Amino acid sequence: MSYIGSKRSSSLVSATEITLDGAKLKSSGDSITKSDGTTAVLSESGGVVTLNNGTIGSGVVFPAGHVIQVVQNPNNAGDNTTSLDFEDITNFSVDITPSSSSNKIFIIATGYVINGVVSGFNSQVDHRLIRVNSPSDSTLVSTTVLAAESASGGLQIKGSLAISYMESLSFWSSGSITYKVQHKTNNTSSTGTLILGRITVMEIQG
Repeated sequence: MSYIGSKRSSSLVSATEITLDGAKLKSSGDSITKSDGTTAVLSESGGVVTLNNGTIGSGVVFPAGHVIQVVQNPNNAGDNTTSLDFEDITNFSVDITPSSSSNKIFIIATGYVINGVVSGFNSQVDHRLIRVNSPSDSTLVSTTVLAAESASGGLQIKGSLAISYMESLSFWSSGSITYKVQHKTNNTSSTGTLILGRITVMEIQG
């Protein structure tokens, strides 16, 4: 059983030793220390209370906007495409298991894009950020890299892919969510290339 040993002085109650589930803490001045009397667990200075030594439990409720967790694809994504339909980019996906449906998800996806065409063709490379199977595949953001017609062939346009998106988790009930970036071209005579792709997904306290 937990107990607090204290003494009363006037209207002030000061605890000198606290036992919580078998772990003893002691008070010393403006600090609460471990039972050794020297390792500060909690201290106060100028009205600011600092947790110096310890672990915040999973039951703690953080303020809105606090980052709960961050996941990122472990390797740079990269792939080529000549497909007219959206297809996956190697390593350009990440899974996250939220802690609460009242929170939000914030996604950042970046990469380096090359669009190569042959003589006589206009082409573009399209990218999209999708959420997979929660509860169904959903396109969240679409973007396009264009290339003008090249009379001599071999034209390339190089640019950056930059996507950011935040969404509510009101649709989520349990399990992990997969976010990924896909690409396609509008002409099989052109090649879309993505390298150095990174996708970072954060759960934000709602």
